[in-house]
Amino acid sequence: MYYDVSEQFILLEACKLFIYHHLEQKITLSGLSSVFGVSPQYLSALFKKQENLSPMSFITKEKIHMSENLLRYSTYSIEEIAVYLGFSSSSHFIRTFRKINGIPPAKFRRLHFHPAFRTN
Repeated sequence: MYYDVSEQFILLEACKLFIYHHLEQKITLSGLSSVFGVSPQYLSALFKKQENLSPMSFITKEKIHMSENLLRYSTYSIEEIAVYLGFSSSSHFIRTFRKINGIPPAKFRRLHFHPAFRTN
């Protein structure tokens, strides 16, 4: 199946929008490609070409970005955030967060928690 550049852009943006709206769910490459009627290989190549990331790395990056916002602007615990975003455990979430940001989520929260959400 061949797509021209504008069709590739539309497909990629639709995939990204789907990902943003389903971050709290487990998204697989085969599931994502099935939703859009393309092969997993084609979708992987498209993400790599346009985003310089695999689809799964893109999803992980977006989950961590969402977790940063939850850490800044909510009082949800790290465990609650991990569960909400579909990580297999809070330790998996902490490891992934640290790998991407260089600091654990608890330290990120201490440094970036928005004062309007402080409870004392």
